[in-house]
Amino acid sequence: MSFDLFVQCFGETERSGLSTSDVRALFPIYEEEPRSNSWLIRAWHSLFPLKGKAVTRDFWRVEYGPEDGCEFYVGLLERDKKRLNDFMVARPCGDPRFWESLYSILRMGSVVIYWPGSPLVFAAGASLEGLPEGILEGLGGPVYVESGMEILKRVQET
Repeated sequence: MSFDLFVQCFGETERSGLSTSDVRALFPIYEEEPRSNSWLIRAWHSLFPLKGKAVTRDFWRVEYGPEDGCEFYVGLLERDKKRLNDFMVARPCGDPRFWESLYSILRMGSVVIYWPGSPLVFAAGASLEGLPEGILEGLGGPVYVESGMEILKRVQET
């Protein structure tokens, strides 16, 4: 799939972050250094400047098979690099395990997923406390999902 998907923490989860090791355990990480995508890293930094936020960027390549993988550009908390508070997935793959792993992340705290043209997507039962004011009006939503395959279905409908 040729688009970028964004996963972002908000509220208390944004301040405390998610355990990087818990998130990494959900995906088959193949490599941790970007190959020829330095332009994408520069673009990501320009889209998400560090305005007062102390964040370190990390990279993971995930592969479910020779033709089924994607790249993660991860925002680690500067004060605790064992925790993350956002990541972008470049060209998400179609493997159902990938989408179920994203759903598992939605259930880890105050976490939202979105992509170009989508509303804000949350796990069923998620609290919106701490969500920035006006963001729902700007991006649309909330949409609640109960599985990773529901996220994939939403992507395919966009």
